[in-house]
Amino acid sequence: MLAVAVIAILAAVAVPAWMKQSSQSKARSEVSAVFAELSAKEEQYMAENSAWVPTGTPGAQYSAGPCPASPNAQGSADSTPCIQSGQPWYNLRVSVPTQYLYCSYTITTADATVWPPALPSELSWVQLPTLTQSPTINWFFLEAHCDMDGDGDPTHDSYYYYSSFDTRIQATGEGT
Repeated sequence: MLAVAVIAILAAVAVPAWMKQSSQSKARSEVSAVFAELSAKEEQYMAENSAWVPTGTPGAQYSAGPCPASPNAQGSADSTPCIQSGQPWYNLRVSVPTQYLYCSYTITTADATVWPPALPSELSWVQLPTLTQSPTINWFFLEAHCDMDGDGDPTHDSYYYYSSFDTRIQATGEGT
């Protein structure tokens, strides 16, 4: 009887910890793959067209997304609408690693005259690089929003950030 009680206590502690780690790994894996694809396609598009996608009036910042429209804890957010004709991912010729995603993604672009970027409130934690002068080239940043617990409460969600001027992936709320 004592052995059963000990096993039950261990399971009560280990299973939630494993579930949290599993969710964090799923999100991190997807975000890394999608960010790699989006950034490579942005760089390729810039080399061919001298502009980022999305593009707008010089001196302004533009965002495209989120795509898919919202994150999904079951990994069933369909990315098909993101790559349809007329959508920014279509213009970039993005090949999504999988049709169904856990996270939603936003691409923001601007020219060199817009610095620092106007980050959305959910990215207020991002550490922007300290520059001695404004960038001399146009830039982009990518945002991923993941709701891995499926509760719909954005304060419990994970957010990831990547940019053309700081290529490390920054994260907050991972696994919550």
